[in-house]
Amino acid sequence: MTTTEYQLFITLLDHSGHICSRNFLLASAWHITVPIQTRTVDVHIAKLRKKLDLGPDDLKTVMGRGYALSG
Repeated sequence: MTTTEYQLFITLLDHSGHICSRNFLLASAWHITVPIQTRTVDVHIAKLRKKLDLGPDDLKTVMGRGYALSG
């Protein structure tokens, strides 16, 4: 797991059960505070799901809102 993936996962763990927006995750894992349009978060979420063998019920995509790790 890369450092960025680890930081992303820790952020999701810290906010388990809550929806984390892409901008929130960008600020947390990449320290990007200006809202931008990017699919970077989506790609890293896919990598986390694969590496940690997480199913869609474990790490949910909430359309138009972000991602949520089941609590």
